[in-house]
Amino acid sequence: MEKTNILKRVLAAIVLLPVTIPSWCADGDTFTANTIEGVEMTFKFISESEKTCQVGDGGSAISIGRWGWITIPSIANGYSVVSIGDQAFYDCSSMTGVDIPEGVTTIGDGAFFDCWSLTTIAIPSSVTSIGDGAFRYCSGLTSIAIPSGVSSIGEDAFYGCSGLTSIVVDSENTMYDSRGNCNAIIGTISNELIVGCMNTKIPSSVKSIGSGAFAECRDLTSITIPGGVTTIGDYTFEGCSGLTSIAIPSSVTSIGERAFCGSGLTSITIPSSVTSIGGEAFYGCSDLTSITISSNLTTIGSGAFDATGPTSITISEGVTSIVAGAFGGCTGLTSITNPSSVTSIGPQAFYGCSSLKSITIPEGVTSIEGETFTGCYNLASITIPSSVEKIEFHSFDECYSLSSIVIDEGNTVYYSSWGENCNAIIDKDYNTLLLGCKNTIIPPIVRSIGSGAFRYSIGLRSITIPSSVQSIGSNAFGYPISVVMKSNIPPSGSWGSFTGESNVTLYVPAGCKAAYEEYYRGDMEIVEMPIPLDENSTTAPVALNDVDVAVLRTISANEWNTICLPFAMSEAQ
Repeated sequence: MEKTNILKRVLAAIVLLPVTIPSWCADGDTFTANTIEGVEMTFKFISESEKTCQVGDGGSAISIGRWGWITIPSIANGYSVVSIGDQAFYDCSSMTGVDIPEGVTTIGDGAFFDCWSLTTIAIPSSVTSIGDGAFRYCSGLTSIAIPSGVSSIGEDAFYGCSGLTSIVVDSENTMYDSRGNCNAIIGTISNELIVGCMNTKIPSSVKSIGSGAFAECRDLTSITIPGGVTTIGDYTFEGCSGLTSIAIPSSVTSIGERAFCGSGLTSITIPSSVTSIGGEAFYGCSDLTSITISSNLTTIGSGAFDATGPTSITISEGVTSIVAGAFGGCTGLTSITNPSSVTSIGPQAFYGCSSLKSITIPEGVTSIEGETFTGCYNLASITIPSSVEKIEFHSFDECYSLSSIVIDEGNTVYYSSWGENCNAIIDKDYNTLLLGCKNTIIPPIVRSIGSGAFRYSIGLRSITIPSSVQSIGSNAFGYPISVVMKSNIPPSGSWGSFTGESNVTLYVPAGCKAAYEEYYRGDMEIVEMPIPLDENSTTAPVALNDVDVAVLRTISANEWNTICLPFAMSEAQ
């Protein structure tokens, strides 16, 4: 039976079943013919004068189906097959094997991309070039042999070939080698390891590990990186879910983008030799609970530790920039120590760090970008240095637990103190309260309350708004609240200033209820205080009558943490 199959493949490698093609043809024209297995295959003329053609015309050469084994002929209707075109067998997921004839010199980009059922392939000695992603995600392949004539292997040629256990390069190849039976493809001149597998032993002569070299190698459980390696490339160990630990030698200076993304690492120590970590380098390493970042690291890339699992992070002195999303999604992170060398913290740097309880921003940081701390649900306190000149909108959205906000008194743009700390971020030029919390006391010089200022202050039950406030921005208050308004004139705004206005009660000065009802239309309750609201009075202007007591009793019944009275009271009262 096996002899019969071999004979069939030999015959198929010589000629396809006859088809009718035009008496004339131009370079680039296509034709179809059936293989010995009965599969219709598309070919493209390369050179009429040289009688050469390629498999495919830049797309799939066969219709996707359950084809099993495919035999590519050496001659198609009198034309020599010299190339397998780009994406010729793209996503032929049912193809289990393929015969490539001698004479083929080029395997194009993505030629066998996502042929995950392909278990074996023999690259003929005539091949000189293997394109980008040629065998990407051929996860069923267990072995590859690179012949002596191959002089070019494209980027990600074997990316995601997670089943590989054996890699051999012909000893006569002058461009690549697998020195010392290391089960890898190494650039002979560059000493860069470009393709590895679960059984790879990295030779000591290797200087760099190339992009995607071990990507998606899920059965890789351990690997030793020798001293002398200086670069770990982009997505080198991406998706290596079985890799739980790795020692990065002190020779390494850079770790590329997504280098360990989605791996099974539980701890990592970045040596002092490393100066840069690429974007999303450790993204999605959910079991990564211990991170040590030593000195000399000057750049942490975007999302480098996004969605990892540490509880605390200490960044050594020397790091100057924490870029966008660097620690976003670290839901277990409760504390972080930022060195004084940090001058820049990017957008979403700590986005979604829901367990983070406090943060001290180093002196030298000049701006807090949008959504930097958004989703830090348990963040209770923030300290902002004098160097901060810009705080963008939404920087502290969804920080529900905020109770303490402190700004250095030397800050020339913002303040948080008026006699005593008022627990708010207030713009000095415009006296606009930008961010408050459950313990905020609004100073009597504030002119406006910004949009969303108290939107996420879930613990705020009551507050007094002084008569100096002339406007209240949209969604300024987001939870049920009782507000004492001291101004006889309603601050400009609308019912949209109080999200969920059906649970809002406004206490307004005597004689002003109609004006407030006209301005703040909605379901909120507006209660007129029957006692004078003397802003500057330090003693009670009148004795409390029965109506006054009734109002205070109503306020007390709401079980507020504090009761904000619009006047001072003596101990006797």
